[in-house]
Formats: sequence, C-alpha cells, structure tokens
Amino acid sequence: MNKTAIKIIVPVAIVAAAAIVWFSMSRTTVVVEKAVKGTAVSAVTGTVKVFANLDIRVKAERDGRVSDARVKMGDKVKAGDVIMALDASVLNNEIEEKRIQLKAAKERLKLPINQAQDVKDIEADITRLEKQIEFGAASPADLERRKGDLLKITTEYNMQKISREEQAGLYETSIKKLQTQIDSMSIKAPIEGTVVEQYVFPGDYIWLGNQTMRIVSPGRWVELTLAEEDSAYVESGQKANIHLASYPDRTFKATVSGLSSFSNPDNKTRTVFMAVDASDDMLVPGLTGEAVLVKAEHKDAIIIPRRALIGNRVYVVSGGRVEIRKVTPGFLGLEQAEILKGIEVGEQVVLESQSELREGDMVKTTSAEESD
Repeated sequence: MNKTAIKIIVPVAIVAAAAIVWFSMSRTTVVVEKAVKGTAVSAVTGTVKVFANLDIRVKAERDGRVSDARVKMGDKVKAGDVIMALDASVLNNEIEEKRIQLKAAKERLKLPINQAQDVKDIEADITRLEKQIEFGAASPADLERRKGDLLKITTEYNMQKISREEQAGLYETSIKKLQTQIDSMSIKAPIEGTVVEQYVFPGDYIWLGNQTMRIVSPGRWVELTLAEEDSAYVESGQKANIHLASYPDRTFKATVSGLSSFSNPDNKTRTVFMAVDASDDMLVPGLTGEAVLVKAEHKDAIIIPRRALIGNRVYVVSGGRVEIRKVTPGFLGLEQAEILKGIEVGEQVVLESQSELREGDMVKTTSAEESD
C-alpha cells in the first residue's frame, strides 16, 4: 500500500470511528428488566383500621358524687368487678333507719292483739248460749246477737294483724329498694377487658348517663375498606399483608374473615373484615394503615414489572431497537403484571419514559439496579 492510499484510508477510518462513537453516545439509554417466570397475583389495596371485639364506655346509672375509683387506666378487669363507687352514706343511713323500724315491726307481730281475748270470750258465750237454748234457758235472739258481736270483733282482730304485717312488709320493701339504689351506686365492669380511659375521678359529681370509664375487651379485628370494583371476588380465607402507620418497618399477616353484606353508596366502598396475626398489645384500637389483599394466584406465569405495562402495550428492546408490543395482560398486582400473550421469558421490557420512545428507535439499555 503506497503512502497516498494510507493518507486517504487513515482519515476515513478516524472519521468512521468518530461517527460510531458519536452515534453510540447519542443513543437514548433506557432502563429495562427481563420478563421472568413466577407467580402472578391478583391483588388490591385499601385502608385499614383496628378495632377491639368490644369497646364500651361505661355510664353511670344514677346521679352522685364519686367516692372511690377502684381501678385505673391500664388495669385489667372482669365482668361484674366494681370499678367505681358513688357516695352512698345518705342511703346507708336510711337503710339503717328502716332496719330498726323493721325490727320493731317484727317485735310487734309477736305481741298479743287486744281483740284476741274478746274473741275467746265471745266464742265461749256462744257455746254457753247454744246449750242453754237446748234447755229453753236462753232465746235464739241472744245467740244471734253474740254471733254478730263475734263477727265484728273478729274483723277488728284481723285488721290489726294485717296492719302489723303490712307495716313490717313495707319496711322490708323499703330496705330492698334502698339496697338496689346502693347497688346502682357501685359502677361495675360490663365486660372483661382493660381500662383504657378514665373520665371522672373521686370528688367529681356525675349525672345519670355520664361516661365514667372506657373498657376494651380482649381480641382484635381489622376493617379493610376497598373500592367497590376492588371488592369483587373477595372471599373468606384470602390472605393479606397489613402495614400500620405505627409500625412502618413491620408487615402483619392477615386473613379475610368476612365481607360486609352491603356497600357504602356515599363513597362507593365496601368493608372487608380481617383477622390479624398479632398480639392485642400491638393492635391498639384506632390504629390505621394500608393492606394488600391477594385475591388469586397463577403459578408459572410470565411476569414483568407493572410499570412496564402501558395500557395493553409493552415497549421491548430487541437487537438494540425498540419494539412496541400489543400484549394480553393477566393478573395485575401492585408491582408486577402477568402477561398472557405478547412477551416471552428473557425479553427486555422498558420500565420508564416510554412516551419518549418510538417504534424502531436505537437505544442503549441499563438495568434498574445500575440506574440507581
């Protein structure tokens, strides 16, 4: 090769190399990921809120001044335990007075009634007159008169006896009524649980219906709120992952225990009831968060990242060029999408900036990890 040829070839080669470098550098770099085999899931998301099985605000059954709070916040109680008492000193004094009166009334019941002897005397006279009439020594009129006297005195006797018994009974009834009032001044726990709030304290005067304490029972359940369209095909036994705001680094496993029999027409939502695998201490009533509910799964499916799917199209890089594929999606999860038709395992799909690409564009590729 002569010097002239060399002088021509070398500049041309340099220019060609520069053109190749420039073209390579000028190509758009796209972030891609390969389609893989995996398990496709049909999942939906919604908001959650934690509830106790029973959450009761205990109310006063009568007016009165609080004399004693038997428990405090954090204490555990059983159904029927006295948790607070009202001042019952006035009622106790009334009961003591009625008991003294009752005792006296019972003693009076043991005393003889004045008319009792009169009854015996008249009964003896009647017996004597009946015998005298047999011998003609007395008239029937005398007998009838004494019988009238007996009826009158017997009536007076019975009235006296009834009056004494009535008085004793009234005292017994009064004591029972006062005791019922005293019982109502002892505020009792209606359920087993933990005292989580206290609204009144010793010395406070409360009225009928005032809230005194809040008791939360053992056992928790979670309400998951889904959009109406997402609630289709939700069934008992389906699994979910729950993330609560109070535990940002923790995932709770949950299972669908039931579905509300009606939806909310105002916000177009439906409630799903969840049983959560966590202790009562962690699931504080009122906590909120989000849940991912898995409704169904397809194993051995072709999976691509959800963000690679634009409607029913996927941007694929093949041989350094962009191909826009029409695909048939299957299950759509939060981060992954199942592709039933249009993509093969191992093909590279574009993850972002698809609107900037056109069919046939030459591109360079990088993985999501490298782009980070």
